[in-house]
Amino acid sequence: MKRVLTGIGLAAVFLFADAAKHDISRMVVEIKSPRKGIASDKLSSVPDPFITVTEEVNTTTAPAPIKKKKDIRLGGIINKKAYINDTWHSEGDRVSGYTLEYVGTKGIVLVDGEQIRRIFLQKKKELLILTEKGM
Repeated sequence: MKRVLTGIGLAAVFLFADAAKHDISRMVVEIKSPRKGIASDKLSSVPDPFITVTEEVNTTTAPAPIKKKKDIRLGGIINKKAYINDTWHSEGDRVSGYTLEYVGTKGIVLVDGEQIRRIFLQKKKELLILTEKGM
């Protein structure tokens, strides 16, 4: 019984292998044959399949951005000098867009136009005072 099944199995393999060989030969012939394409005069009338995107350029000018004041850290005060943002400063120096107006024993006063900032050592708070022009 085993011999019969083995014989039938081998015959099936040879038959299918032969059929696959013919299919492969047919596919190779089809690939090698010249393909029909579109005529060049018709090809020139086909619209372009690619889309060209143009970027619009806005020519209006925006107002200059307002400079954000850098965070000011007061580290210490010695002999009328303040340790601000890892640098020692005296009265009259410029610090992050402000002028150092006063160095006291417990804090400093920074002025920029209409803004007055008072920064203290002990209390870890900052006061921002807005004044009117001419005051």
